[in-house]
Amino acid sequence: MENASDHIDTKYRFYDASGELCIWLTPIEGFAKKPLVPLEEAVEPIIPIIPDIQMKVDKIKKQAAAMYHDNNLSIDESAAITLYTMEWDPYTNSLYYILNSTLRDEDRTSLKPWFLYLKLIITALSRLPTISRIVYRGIALCDYRKYQQRNSIIWWGFSSCSTNKNVSVNENFFHENGEPILFIIDCITGKDISKYSFFQKENEILLLPATTLEVVKCDCKKNNCIAIHLKEIKSPYQLLESVPIETQKIIRLHDRSLACLFRKRFTDNDLETIDQEVVIKKQCRVLSLRGREITPQGAIIIGKFLEKNHTLEELYLNGIQIGNLGAEILAERLSNGTNSYLKRLCLNDTGITNEGVEHLAIMLTKNKSLTHLWLPNNPIRDRGIQCLARKLINNNTLQKLSLEWNKFTRCETVDILIELIEKNQTLQQVDIYGHSN
Repeated sequence: MENASDHIDTKYRFYDASGELCIWLTPIEGFAKKPLVPLEEAVEPIIPIIPDIQMKVDKIKKQAAAMYHDNNLSIDESAAITLYTMEWDPYTNSLYYILNSTLRDEDRTSLKPWFLYLKLIITALSRLPTISRIVYRGIALCDYRKYQQRNSIIWWGFSSCSTNKNVSVNENFFHENGEPILFIIDCITGKDISKYSFFQKENEILLLPATTLEVVKCDCKKNNCIAIHLKEIKSPYQLLESVPIETQKIIRLHDRSLACLFRKRFTDNDLETIDQEVVIKKQCRVLSLRGREITPQGAIIIGKFLEKNHTLEELYLNGIQIGNLGAEILAERLSNGTNSYLKRLCLNDTGITNEGVEHLAIMLTKNKSLTHLWLPNNPIRDRGIQCLARKLINNNTLQKLSLEWNKFTRCETVDILIELIEKNQTLQQVDIYGHSN
């Protein structure tokens, strides 16, 4: 960020683990439902706790605007991370010190003033790549018996680690505060924040609150340190409330715009958020979704998009396995005459077979708005294609039909498609490239 690291001692953030109790507390929750707001607004509730916080935010935001040109994070998200890494004098006045102390407090009500800031910084961190590697963290402890081999412990605060062992070792700090400990951590969910840190030379990897660790072994004292090897493990419980990863992307959407939301792990629950934020609030005209973990039940939620739709004109589902049940639900919503807005529908690689396409075929005898229908990469065979073609002969609105990479092989199917093209007065294009056995 600046040359502050040349004249400010930055060691304390890396030694903050000395405050960890390593015991079970109640989960950290309540912040995820808060809105995403600018950093200035996010820190307002903690002004009574850190009176000069706004001055620090103003400084960081100006520097962030000049330095960060990142498509992954907004200026506010970048600045929220930078603010966490900033050192106050004394260090006990630093935001990270006070926040981590609060995260370790058994009284979870004390976290409430931090909810807006937690929502912003955890959303920012969730959008950074996850790092799996060995990292280092040093502390000084008078009693380290809680780090016995095979024990599982929880660090409730944010954990600043480094890929550089030297950053985590400071003999002056060790000798002043207790037994010197060097943690060697095999992390699996670290976040590389070195680009956003106030002190970029530290190669900082940040572990999220409520990280669960297993003590692998303790080495005898060497080089004036006791080395404790830790391995990050997945907790059987959700100890830190998750933040929908697409929320910030949704907030940035302009009203009535194009929304492309791609994620490997979209779930049915995410669709509820998309319904409220994209379809209803943002009134987007075009919605493109991709995700492998949406089930046929997710089609019920997508059906609600269409049932309440007054603006959505194009819907593209890619790799979302709604199957025949999903096709039936969508067909029902598009058949009832209440939806006259959707013009283009793409069901690419959605697991639809003959049964599902037959529901869509019946829908096309009633629907008066669809002009484009794409059904590529589905296991639809001859019976389904023939049914669809026959129902479409008298359709007066569809202009383009895509059946690429499906499973029909019979000459009879091709003959019916030719008949469709000859008799239908509005259909301009039928794509059948790549059909296979």
